[in-house]
This record gives sequence, structure tokens and C-alpha cells, in this order.
Amino acid sequence: MDIFKSIKKVLIKNTDAMITVTPLIAEAYSKQYNIAPPKLLLTCPTYTKPALSNDIFRKKFNIRADQKIYLYQGGLLPKRGIEEILGAFEQLNNQFVIVFLGFGTLVDMVKKAAAKNENIFFHEAVYQAELPDFTGSADFGFGLLQGSTRNHQFALGNKIFEYIKARLPILCSNMPGFKQIMESNMGIVIQDHNNILAIKNASIEIQNLEKEKYLEALEIAAKKYNWENQEKALLDIYEGLYEK
Repeated sequence: MDIFKSIKKVLIKNTDAMITVTPLIAEAYSKQYNIAPPKLLLTCPTYTKPALSNDIFRKKFNIRADQKIYLYQGGLLPKRGIEEILGAFEQLNNQFVIVFLGFGTLVDMVKKAAAKNENIFFHEAVYQAELPDFTGSADFGFGLLQGSTRNHQFALGNKIFEYIKARLPILCSNMPGFKQIMESNMGIVIQDHNNILAIKNASIEIQNLEKEKYLEALEIAAKKYNWENQEKALLDIYEGLYEK
């Protein structure tokens, strides 16, 4: 491992351009290796206007119109808040519905909880091209990371951008990377994101957000965090290399 670190230390100062995916990672590289901050290229989806919901989850799981659908999409893995979200929704009544969409080592845990609770559902992973229709069929989106590693601390999280694209108010963990994206009225940053009661209370509280305000905030975010803007940044990097 030490030899790879040594090689990295030498090579990283001899690049014509370096790209990272979050501002915090760029800052960390700059400090650690005494280099100019790397260029940023965020992993954002394309921009689209809000689409009418296809109500995929309501149709598939027979969820009533008066029930609010919360969505967790992505890897069903440890340190992603899965256990805590399950614990919170086991305490909430069936006006609060959670759908887990994805795959991973905790699928069986989710399926067992779904078998015991009428407000918890599991949906297998879908192709990326299909995902926007599924995301847009929910009312709120969960993005929880709980690890103490820099990977979790610095992450922006693809699912956060996917929720923004769908204009879903977001419930996210109190991580530095997430907090760089979350603006007022976009949702709730759960301060104690390892706590079942805190997640339960945030799930209740987010329903009090004014629709007009959160749609406005998410529209601003969607116009900022999209691939069209990132594509321009990438082309600028290439142009700079060509000029050299």
C-alpha cells in the first residue's frame, strides 16, 4: 500500500488536468498533495422539466392516494440508514409508506420487514433509463449515509441529484457533502441521522413543507445540478488541455 501511495504522490503532481467529483474531495487532494484544487465534474443527471407522476408504486402496491410515499433508492447496504428507516416506519402509521428500490446485502432484511408491515415495500432494482419514472412516483426521497469514512463524509450522492431531478423533497443525513447541496426548503437535513426517533420525526416534519416553496427551491437546484452544466465544465477542461 505504501508503494502505491508513493507512486500516487509523484504522479499526481505531474498531470495536465485532474478531475474529482465533489468540492470536499478536491479540497482534500489540494491540501494533502500541495497542488491546485482539481477540476470538478459532478455526477448529475440531465435537466428535464418536472413530469407528471406515473404512479408506478401506487399501482403496483395498491397504495392509496392519501398515503405519502417515501423512497429509498440505491444500494441496500450497511451504513446507509436502512435499519433506522425500517425502525422509523415500523412506528409510523400507514399514512406513511416507504418503498425500498435497489439491491444489496440488506434486501432480505427489507423483505422481512415488508412482510410484517403494511406500510413497507420492496421493489427490485430497475435499469437506469427507467429510474426517473420510478423516482417521480414517490413524494419524498431518503439519502442517508452514516459512515465515518471520508468516502461518506465527502460524498454528494447520486440519489440526491436524482431526487432533485424529480423535484422530490429530500431527507438526508448530516454529512458535510450533503449539506453543501441542501438549500432552504429543499427538504430536511437529519441532524442525528443514526437515531430512529429523529428519522421518524423528520418523516413527519417534511410533510409540513409548503409545496410552492419546495418546488421553487428544487427547480433552482435542478437548473444548477445537471449534466448540461457539467458537460460545459468538461469541455472547458479539454479546451484548456488543447491550448497547452
